[in-house]
Amino acid sequence: MSYGDTSVSSTGTSVSLTGLSAGTEYMFSVTATNSAGTGTGATDTVTTWQLPGAPRNFEASVTGTKTASLSWEAPNTGIPSTFTYTVSYGDTSVSSTGTSVNITDLTANDANDFSITAKNMAGSGPAEVIKVTTKPNPVDNLRVMTVFNRGFTIAWDQPTGGAASYVVKTQASQTGASRTVSVTGTTATFDDLRVGWTYTVSVTASGAGGTSLPQTITATTSGTPGMRGGPPIEVVQ
Repeated sequence: MSYGDTSVSSTGTSVSLTGLSAGTEYMFSVTATNSAGTGTGATDTVTTWQLPGAPRNFEASVTGTKTASLSWEAPNTGIPSTFTYTVSYGDTSVSSTGTSVNITDLTANDANDFSITAKNMAGSGPAEVIKVTTKPNPVDNLRVMTVFNRGFTIAWDQPTGGAASYVVKTQASQTGASRTVSVTGTTATFDDLRVGWTYTVSVTASGAGGTSLPQTITATTSGTPGMRGGPPIEVVQ
């Protein structure tokens, strides 16, 4: 058997070769020889395995409080159809022969380091790493604390997993006019609304991974439209 400038002899029907270059195409020729001479050769072309590079364009799309969709492109080195990918996070690993996976067992409002490697018969290549933060849970126990002629105070409990801030929106039932404020605490007071009007109030938790689903409640300012002033009224929950 010969390839390039190298020849190897064997009395059997197979040989093992070492010292070849990774990712290189070789043409091999095999001939049989006996006392009558050397016969016609058979040839074949083989490309050696090459260690994969790092997967490219590793990205994540946060789809919920516990879920994320990860995607990537094949490395520049190696043959993509031969790769198996391993995505690792925490103590968990997920294998795929494609270029995307959906993760469904995360924790709300939590930062996670994801790494991905490509593997073929030559071994595993270098890792690519990204950080992914999930969305926060919705707030808990949204309620009206006090109402008065021109406004009200609402409160809520921090969601499981926490949140960095909250977006509070009021919308008047009578006109549809709305107002939005951002707060870092768990209460919000509106004191320049219309007397005796009803408002829909929504609260959304915000974090590094995005925003939660909103929680809503209705609140009606005290008094009769057109009235002035008046003491706050505590709402008994």
